[in-house]
Amino acid sequence: MLRRGFDREIILPDFSNVRGVNYIPTYPSVWADPPELPGNLEFVGIASSVAIWRFYTSGDVDQQLGWLRGLGVNTLRVWLNHAVWEHDERECRARGGSNAFLDHFAELLALASKHALYVMPILWDELFVEPSNTPFDDITVWVRNPASAKVNLAWASDPSDPYNGDEYVKAVVRIGRQSEALAMWDIMNEPGQHDAWLRHYCDLVRQHDPNPAHKITIGNAALTPFGGALTAAALDQPTLDVLSYHPYGMFRQNVQAWTGLARKVSQPPFTDRPKPILATEGGNPGEAQRYDDFLAYCSEVRVGSMPFQAMIGRGKFIFGDGQGMLYDDGEMRFEQDAVALRGLGRHQGRLYLELRDTLQKGDLAGFLAPFLPNGFGVDALLRQLHPLAWPGRAKLTDANISSDGYFYQERILTSVDKDLGFLRDFTVVRGILSAEQQATLLEFRREFALRRLPSGPQPWLIGSPPVAIDWAKYDAFFTAWGLVLWKVVNANGLGGQHSPRVLDASGATAAMV
Repeated sequence: MLRRGFDREIILPDFSNVRGVNYIPTYPSVWADPPELPGNLEFVGIASSVAIWRFYTSGDVDQQLGWLRGLGVNTLRVWLNHAVWEHDERECRARGGSNAFLDHFAELLALASKHALYVMPILWDELFVEPSNTPFDDITVWVRNPASAKVNLAWASDPSDPYNGDEYVKAVVRIGRQSEALAMWDIMNEPGQHDAWLRHYCDLVRQHDPNPAHKITIGNAALTPFGGALTAAALDQPTLDVLSYHPYGMFRQNVQAWTGLARKVSQPPFTDRPKPILATEGGNPGEAQRYDDFLAYCSEVRVGSMPFQAMIGRGKFIFGDGQGMLYDDGEMRFEQDAVALRGLGRHQGRLYLELRDTLQKGDLAGFLAPFLPNGFGVDALLRQLHPLAWPGRAKLTDANISSDGYFYQERILTSVDKDLGFLRDFTVVRGILSAEQQATLLEFRREFALRRLPSGPQPWLIGSPPVAIDWAKYDAFFTAWGLVLWKVVNANGLGGQHSPRVLDASGATAAMV
């Protein structure tokens, strides 16, 4: 049970009342004039874990944590970054000062305490691109932390390198272990099969933070990578306390499959002892996994949840278009998310002061558009796929391909196809599709691969429409594919809790069936 002693609720031993968010702050107060930015760099918003700490702005963080507390949130999952620590260790200490990164980390923990929030820091991250030759300047893209070549124990403990991984982790743990806000250490976000590395850092963190109230997890220890290979050495080690998993997918059956496997591998013989599970990521409304439905499902099966993510990023932030709940003025993109979070808090026995009225803002100019141009989430997706609605969609022509034509239809269809394929192939739910459905989907995948334009960026997305495309044939193909996918969705009851409604012949609304 987590520590108390201040106005923060007690987290249950099974972590089922964790109402968290992945928190990547935004900094509107320095958006127009970022401090100490060299002329060769452009600050385009929080695009990386480097930028989180390089431009850390306490006033913005303080305000955003207040909003999140008012929504019923009780836990934050936050990315740290070795490259910023190393830079500040070199530069700040050389000038006789303290490490600014560590100071900012301590300040974030203090602000979390002020708002009665727990914090789960993430030490390492294996997602996306490799760092540049000057990793402190990697502010426009999400980069790995550390570089892939350094994910080895030779570098981790290299005595000749004063900025090795161990020194970074020990410095971070010395700060975090002192805070009453610290709940859990996340060793690495979505790692590959780096068993020795993960075991080493689980043990190192426990060595330097022996407080049993500070739990240790790995960001997706139940399954890595997404395909399903178990990291046996990560699961069965005594210093791993909690199994994290990331149940993405637009259908509830996706989430059920992830949860079922996480529960299975959280018990012996996969683990040294029974361990609680925690959904430390989930929710992606831009690809049709609504936050409110994700929260409702996790609550029903008594699993703590941490949607990805809290803030909607500006500029070129990679996760800002299809994900995020709150704009940087404190207003919600969709009110249903605020209702779901606050309702869950009340259901779990916590009443929250609503700091301000919730206003549903939708998507604004100046922010990246969501993936679905005429709506957001499962409702919009099924409305697009339903045979009654499909003929009325925008036709594919050179005139509309840059707005709501082929690209968006492809995005919708491939998202559905991907998740259906995941469900079909997943051993936990194998058999959910009939042999005929599987064969039909496979044939459409082959057809789609043959009819696609060359891989890579599509020409019209950068202002140069393709030539010699028979849009009528494309349109007929995607119509047929959409109807097949809809039949599979409908026949298997995969649509989640949100059944869209359409006008029937009389003008009245009728549920799509």
